[in-house]
Amino acid sequence: NILLALFAIVGLSLSCTTDSDSGSGSGGNSRQRVVSKIIFEDVEYDYADEYAFKYDSYGRITRVTHTAIEDSYDEICHYEYYRYGSGNGLEISWEEEDYVDDIYDATLNNNGYLSEVYSEDGEYTDEWSYTYDSKDRLTRIYNVYGEYEDGWSETTYSWSGGNIVEVIHKYGYEDYNEMTIETQLSYNSKSMDIINLDLNVAIGGWFEGLYIDVCENVYWGDGLCGQKSKNFLTGWVVDNGEDELRCSLKWSYDEDGYPVE
Repeated sequence: NILLALFAIVGLSLSCTTDSDSGSGSGGNSRQRVVSKIIFEDVEYDYADEYAFKYDSYGRITRVTHTAIEDSYDEICHYEYYRYGSGNGLEISWEEEDYVDDIYDATLNNNGYLSEVYSEDGEYTDEWSYTYDSKDRLTRIYNVYGEYEDGWSETTYSWSGGNIVEVIHKYGYEDYNEMTIETQLSYNSKSMDIINLDLNVAIGGWFEGLYIDVCENVYWGDGLCGQKSKNFLTGWVVDNGEDELRCSLKWSYDEDGYPVE
């Protein structure tokens, strides 16, 4: 079975800024701009998710403000805070007004990339470990979760030409058969180095079924998951062994070559 047109009712727009208060982002490209806002729109249901970003003087994300917009009514859903320690520690929290929803404790490796992420809610725990190759490209995420850590998932990433081209996601429970989902990805020739955020991962984090959410629940963290893909994502095929989901993505760029939609 082929499922089509996922993006027919969804658009992505973003604005970029070179404001010094926003930080410079990762990388050394002098033309690089910093993403200040991303809006995901569902035009059929008049709904949008808006994400606004704040950075520190090192160009690292410190706050993400998430606003859900429905029928022209604005509602702040939550804030995401990134608090960097003096060493390799990082705390990521999800807060809704004065209520703290989730807290994740992360450990960075010596190159500043995620090594482990851990959260605990009562007896329920969630723990991720990250593996990179010699070029600081993410190759594997392993996750165990549950009151008895009986749930697990493993996601592996294959690279070619500087891009993630294949994602294999396996998951299961102690008493449940293993499931496998394979995703093949394609790209255009536009360089993503001119912006700081990995928009491919941002898209993967917003849509269910696209297993390219390489940072799991912390995918906004700029530069936290190793090297990003070289080019912009243009399509993927997801195969769960029974059905296929085929999607395509079209980008619009401004006169200077920066993505705007």
